Amino acid sequence: MSKPYTEENLSDIFDADLIWRRKELSDMKAAIKVADSPSKAVLLRAIVTMSYAHWEGYVRTCANRYFEHLTLRKKPFSELERQIYVNTFVVRLDALHQSRLGLGARCKLINDILDGTEGSFSYITPL
Repeated sequence: MSKPYTEENLSDIFDADLIWRRKELSDMKAAIKVADSPSKAVLLRAIVTMSYAHWEGYVRTCANRYFEHLTLRKKPFSELERQIYVNTFVVRLDALHQSRLGLGARCKLINDILDGTEGSFSYITPL
């Protein structure tokens, strides 16, 4: 699949992902309609699980591709929503808390936060 360089590329990626997920669910629905009675109950439980998996997968894919899009655009934080800027420091803040680093590391983080608004977004590793 292509890289989401433009908003149109990003939209195409979202659409393609959604289309194959909907097709798979539609195929499962068609199989349920023609299934015999004992199989129908099993397939109905399976489609509930599959629906949730597709919903979760779609949300994760969209989020990851959106972050990739922001990284490729190399926009400064000042042009993005404040929460995106805040989220870039959450991982560092957690690591700082876990490692119990000294005052120097804490001061560096604070300076990076205060000075970093002119920097640009860089990809956050997905969970």
